[in-house]
Amino acid sequence: MRTPFFGWRVVWLTALTQALGIGLMALVGVLIPALEAEFGASRATLALGVSIFSLTMIFYGLVLGPRLDRGRIRPIMLSGLALATLALLGLSRAAELWQLAALLVLVSVGAARYGPLPAHVLIVNWFSALRGRAMALATLGLSVTGFSLPPLGAWLIGRMGWRDALAVLGLGAAAILVPLIWAFAVKRPEDIGQFPDGRSGAPTSEPPSRRVPHGVLLRNPNFWWIGAGFGLVMGAMIASALHLVPHGRDLGLSLQRAALAQMSMSSAALIGKLVAGWLADRVGLRFAVVSMLCVHAAGWAGLSQAQELPFLMAAAAAVGFGGGGMTTLPALYLAACFGRAVIGQVGGLNALASMPFMVIGPPLLGWVYDRTGGYEPAFYGLIGTTAVALTLLALVRFPAREPDLGGGPVPEGPSVP
Repeated sequence: MRTPFFGWRVVWLTALTQALGIGLMALVGVLIPALEAEFGASRATLALGVSIFSLTMIFYGLVLGPRLDRGRIRPIMLSGLALATLALLGLSRAAELWQLAALLVLVSVGAARYGPLPAHVLIVNWFSALRGRAMALATLGLSVTGFSLPPLGAWLIGRMGWRDALAVLGLGAAAILVPLIWAFAVKRPEDIGQFPDGRSGAPTSEPPSRRVPHGVLLRNPNFWWIGAGFGLVMGAMIASALHLVPHGRDLGLSLQRAALAQMSMSSAALIGKLVAGWLADRVGLRFAVVSMLCVHAAGWAGLSQAQELPFLMAAAAAVGFGGGGMTTLPALYLAACFGRAVIGQVGGLNALASMPFMVIGPPLLGWVYDRTGGYEPAFYGLIGTTAVALTLLALVRFPAREPDLGGGPVPEGPSVP
């Protein structure tokens, strides 16, 4: 009897690890009022926690990526879960702001070890022709957490206070993930006698996995086009998440009605992820990117004109649909250009190339608002940003076949004109 394909279990594992890893940052919004009251810190100071978490994860990816390519992935993920859990327990008992910051760094390092980068390594190894759909399903965990965790966290905080609520959520996440990581964190299908996508064939030996000199990756133009192109879109999405509700308030909507636009954007982003993954597999990566970015740009155009709630929600949905779909595609681009043998290393390094665009987006929108008194000029600018992102990603030249399946050298330039 043929053994069932194990890859879909890996997909659902990665959805959960991301939901209960970096997805825990969805708690920040409900924690801020309690932290303001207890520590007397400003909201701007507390918001720096998101930046600390993100930057730590990005820089740590430079070290983590090559280890994921070369080493066993299960011990890395379990040790990261242990570190993140202990750091969360420490956070729940912190007495000073500097302790919060230091422990948050440890949470970020731990979450990185079982978060997006390990998920990308697993999905890219287990899937080829079905990689887009698998990656889309793996990212759904973050969307579900965005909906479910804030109300759950608010309920727990109301029942037991923020300290015990944080400890309960951290221990609960660990209790769920430990047995699942132990059972399903299998790095490559060849490790258990299977093939990517569940294809049949004779088991092969593990390809040699080694660290490729960073210079080889940095000299490849594709590396920069992918980092800058997707970084621009991700920066715009982060900015929209922060500024959409204030924009609705400026239009005269109540806080509750303005929040409906945010919900519309999040719901559409979930659908966009699934559609982008399907398009990537069935039509191609380029078509998926063009489709998502066209809808994304239309959303920004709509936001610049919308004055009533229904139109605001529709425009926000278009922004979310296109931007959410784009979050599925960076790892697919990197895998197609550099291959699965170095996906951890190149993914960690490429996040650093995207970082400036992701960091500058939110404050830049705020600066435009302060200078002009409205968000409309910023939304027009984001249409141009989307066009630039589309141009940069159009410059990517995929190799004739995915490299590195046997651990060979990474091409220093595109092989397809």
